[in-house]
Amino acid sequence: MKRQKSILILDDENDIGEIMLDILSPVYQEVIYCSSPVRAKEIISERSFSMILTDVQMPELPGPDFVKYVRSLGKIDPIIFVTGNASAPVLLSALRLGACDVIEKPFSPQDLLQTIERAFELEKRRYQLYETIFTKSDAEQSIGGQKRMIGLLQVINGKK
Repeated sequence: MKRQKSILILDDENDIGEIMLDILSPVYQEVIYCSSPVRAKEIISERSFSMILTDVQMPELPGPDFVKYVRSLGKIDPIIFVTGNASAPVLLSALRLGACDVIEKPFSPQDLLQTIERAFELEKRRYQLYETIFTKSDAEQSIGGQKRMIGLLQVINGKK
């Protein structure tokens, strides 16, 4: 049974994009592949996704600039960078832009699926923590929850 998730793939290399589409389509409800950042911008401006996978280096619009566009729309869709060069500057840039992970090309189908599942689990935990913080009436528990949320966000953003 397919998971009720939607994924947008953005990669200017058709063979990589098609491979990701072939790996993910049997597992997730909806998987859309775009080879053009311009088309991906049109799609993302109309709707949200459970996950976005974007290549880092594309001639029309680099992945980091695409992520900035997504964030400028106020969207918090989880994002994974796909790159052939997972150097420290690329990783730092991804974290600063709020990407939840980076996967390096070439990757195995299992690595891709595990990376996505790990990101979904992180999002689930973040949401649960948010719910816990804001549904408790006791102010002291709320402050403790806020401190835990800040700590979690710092870990996610690589600041701890």
